[in-house]
Amino acid sequence: MPTLLPPTRILSYAQLVLEADPDWQKDAMRPYLYEFSNRRRFYATVPMYGKPYDPGLWNDGGVLALTDGSGWPTSGDGLRPGAVWNNGLTIAIVPGVVPQPGAPAVFFPGTSPLLTAGDLLLMGGGNLPLTDPEIEGQLYNNGGEIAVSLGVVSGIFTIDLSVLDGPDVLA
Repeated sequence: MPTLLPPTRILSYAQLVLEADPDWQKDAMRPYLYEFSNRRRFYATVPMYGKPYDPGLWNDGGVLALTDGSGWPTSGDGLRPGAVWNNGLTIAIVPGVVPQPGAPAVFFPGTSPLLTAGDLLLMGGGNLPLTDPEIEGQLYNNGGEIAVSLGVVSGIFTIDLSVLDGPDVLA
């Protein structure tokens, strides 16, 4: 019966040095755009290859919507309270949860890191405020669907001046 030996691994000196370097893996994952003669590098802030960043979300006039609903549940049946699901490309929240006081605000399009559809699917909508926070871009639960706050909206207000007609007010 033949003896089974593990496959041999051919290594070079450079490979051993690179694998022993703790920064090698980190640097290998950060493509750089340009390297000067003094070894200073300008790193890419986005991947140089592949498609541009696509969050999979868009603001449809104050309602947060999906650009592609594939991979999302199409019904809230059987999902835990606060989970999100695809309701015709708008994002619905399964009812039955109350947001925790002091939960961090979630913004769209967000700052860094940018919010993606996958992030929202993982996080759910249970901790979104139940009323419009009036902070531009903040997400909130608007009756079971995720909405994007427009901020403080100025409207037309009428003032009843008849309350100012008394002698005490204008004196």
